Amino acid sequence: MAFMAMAVWTLAAGQGFSSDPLALQAFRGAARSVGRPVTSDAMDRALEQRARLTSPFESPLLDPGSWTSMGPNNFPGRIRTVLVDRTNASRIWAASPGGGIWRSLDGGVTWAPVGDSLPAMAVSCLAQSSGDPNLLFAGTGEGFFQSTTGAQNTSGIRGAGIYMSSNGGDTWSGLPSTSGLPFQFVNEIAVSPTNPNLILAATWYGVWRSANGGGSWAKVYPVSGFQPAYDVKFSNNGSEALANVSGATRVVRSTDAGQSFTAVAGIPGSADRVELQYSQNSNIVYAAVSVSNSIRIYRSNNAGALFNLQSSGNGVPNKGRYNLALWVNRVNNANEIAVGGDVFAYSNDGGVTLTTRYSDLPENIFSIVNAPTFNGGSNRDLFVGTEAGVFRADLAATTSAPLNNGLVTTMAMGGVAHRAGNRISCGALSHGILNFDSTSWQVRATGDGGYGANTSTPGRYFNSTQLLNVYRTDNNGSTFSHVSTGIGERDTSNTNYLAPLAIDHSNQNRLLAGGRSLWRTNNANATVPTWSVIKASLAPPGNFTLPESALNISAIAIAPSNPDVVYIAYNGGRIEKSTNATSVNPTWTVLDDSGGTLPDRFVSKIIVHPTNPSIATLSFMGYEAGNIWRTTNGGSTFTNISGSGSKALPAVPVSALAIDPSDSNRIFVGTDIGLFSSHDGGASWSTLTQGPGAVPIETLEWFDPDTLVAYTYGRGVWTAKTTGGKADDAPRNVNPTVGVHIGGDLESLAVSDDDRYSVAAVSMGGPGEVPAATGVIAVEFTGQAPNSVCQMIEVTFEASVQSLGLTQRIEAWNYTTQSWTLLDSRAATLADSVVLAVVSGPTASQYINGENFETRLRVVYVTNNSGPQLKAVAKIDRVQWSVTY
Repeated sequence: MAFMAMAVWTLAAGQGFSSDPLALQAFRGAARSVGRPVTSDAMDRALEQRARLTSPFESPLLDPGSWTSMGPNNFPGRIRTVLVDRTNASRIWAASPGGGIWRSLDGGVTWAPVGDSLPAMAVSCLAQSSGDPNLLFAGTGEGFFQSTTGAQNTSGIRGAGIYMSSNGGDTWSGLPSTSGLPFQFVNEIAVSPTNPNLILAATWYGVWRSANGGGSWAKVYPVSGFQPAYDVKFSNNGSEALANVSGATRVVRSTDAGQSFTAVAGIPGSADRVELQYSQNSNIVYAAVSVSNSIRIYRSNNAGALFNLQSSGNGVPNKGRYNLALWVNRVNNANEIAVGGDVFAYSNDGGVTLTTRYSDLPENIFSIVNAPTFNGGSNRDLFVGTEAGVFRADLAATTSAPLNNGLVTTMAMGGVAHRAGNRISCGALSHGILNFDSTSWQVRATGDGGYGANTSTPGRYFNSTQLLNVYRTDNNGSTFSHVSTGIGERDTSNTNYLAPLAIDHSNQNRLLAGGRSLWRTNNANATVPTWSVIKASLAPPGNFTLPESALNISAIAIAPSNPDVVYIAYNGGRIEKSTNATSVNPTWTVLDDSGGTLPDRFVSKIIVHPTNPSIATLSFMGYEAGNIWRTTNGGSTFTNISGSGSKALPAVPVSALAIDPSDSNRIFVGTDIGLFSSHDGGASWSTLTQGPGAVPIETLEWFDPDTLVAYTYGRGVWTAKTTGGKADDAPRNVNPTVGVHIGGDLESLAVSDDDRYSVAAVSMGGPGEVPAATGVIAVEFTGQAPNSVCQMIEVTFEASVQSLGLTQRIEAWNYTTQSWTLLDSRAATLADSVVLAVVSGPTASQYINGENFETRLRVVYVTNNSGPQLKAVAKIDRVQWSVTY
């Protein structure tokens, strides 16, 4: 499948719902915490565990070369910051708090990702050194959410400190000094314009200062205690700085280049957030102040010592801390400013009056910058980062222009991979329902898109948007019809923001939907389906939206082989089951509730075995261990299949779950830090570096039995093949255990080039002088397999000897039996001979170390004669492993 660069916007009449990114983010955050604060080191621990599972190869269950980005490449997601190279207007960087860092080399015409190897893809701020223009800094974590659990900012995606690039973004590496707790939410980075080694960072744990280019940091405000900081700026000469912090003091000022800060006057203490900008004259400073979801402009004429309210009227609407941007003309007009919130507003009188501009810009603006070519006259272009990508806004024009070609930062929550119609649909933040027809993406319903339910009927599938609004298409997504009018809990607080759907594949007229109650329609394909409750809510109606309610339904699964068997789960971890679910009034049995075997956490997915309804696998959210469980007896008991020891699944929320249709032991899970897989039913887990990387994965679906589809929160939709692959490897180490090394080196063994590695026997006597199992010469080789599981190992061995009368034995180490296994035995030859030794089948994986994927091979030469021997010399030309996985 492939996609085109341009997409067509189409929307059926009446299918309009407003996006609510704060509600969606609150839903994601609450699902991960279920009312409990996430520990401050949770992300750091999870990333350490992921690093432990990352091999130099890929997961054996997916072909690493098959990963394909499906887009949507012209409907991007949230761009928190835009950075234009101060020396080259054609080079622009943009960052997504989910999709990582992107770069354009043609002024925003096209984009490509950079830094895909970042372990934390949530990037909220970028900064360029005032010295070397190729030296960049990226702050990770998104710390701009008011949170129901206080200072934990549980709704935001956690980061892993500050990353640095010395080559314009080609490669990135973490600053070790920022790997800890204080830098898990880095909201702004400022580099001194006069000293590139002097850096300030506004983090969730205050303002931090480095005087050595990020080598070490000191907390400069508050000196003690907890006080999040959202913005920090240096003055033009670097001698002063301003920062926005929380608490009673909203703006603080430094007159010693950031070494110390004191409070300034004039900014209201009720402000949720303040964005600061110096003008060309450092004495004139502006502050965009968000109070009660409205932005007002304040100005200081004394370098920030005192601010005065400028703007009149009701201000610019915004969403508290979430969306706030400020731009000041620093070229030739200190009275010209622009501010972004829900809309873009412009002022040429210092913020006294603000006029809304560019009605074609998406709602929610996060960043406004200009290129170095901006001159206030012939060039008045600004670049705007929004909820839906990057736009160019010419201050001399009335409309903006999207710059989103190839910018794949879509925040996808779920969808449908519809093989019968060769379609993929995607439910995404701010874009609603997007549909892919093999050539382009189109919008089919607005709002915030959610999960889907597939059918085997060509052209027909279901999707949803927020608060249980369900849609059906009968024509491969050309149009969608709203089909959830009869669900009484729709558009109320008695449903998760994004609610689950499940279809009965034995009767595709039957669709289940979860709110506070379980809803069913038996005529889902009718023009107006009828809905009824088949399981009442567990408590009286009321305000039970997340995170308050543990009793909203979070997951539904209908057994493919028996539609009477239905499993449902709740936000708090309660599991119930019916064995007569197709009846008018099904009965339900509680399998697990608070205090039971299973975790009391949000259940994200349930998958029932295709032929045995007693086997079901469940995934749980939460930054805690043990997030995958399985029952094989219909729920009487459950077993933790999250692995153990060094091969355990990290303690990270599992939001997506898929099981290979042909082998239930092959499990795939999507987490906040990427994709993991198990080949042995959950006993051990591995991860990968190909594909979307460490981006959050919200949903996994099968396009066909061999193609997995991943819906990611920040990198759109990806596919990968499960057809496996093959990896070749030369020895990583060679060790003569019997005999003396007399020539050649490790590199001699890599290829067949007559550059031989030679070993001579120590003993010249008969076979009785050296144990027969050891021989007169023995050489061991160590290699590296792709992973701990494989289908076949092929060993290619090429060698000769100096004299006849020797038997050549090739042996492999079996890590299960802890012994050598004979693979091949034959008479050694004077001329090079090539041997291909093969191990295949279920036992092949026993020859790979399950901890570090090491393989061991040895060649032994045994003398055939009982009398005195000629000097024995083995000349080895090539050793190679080929592992099929």
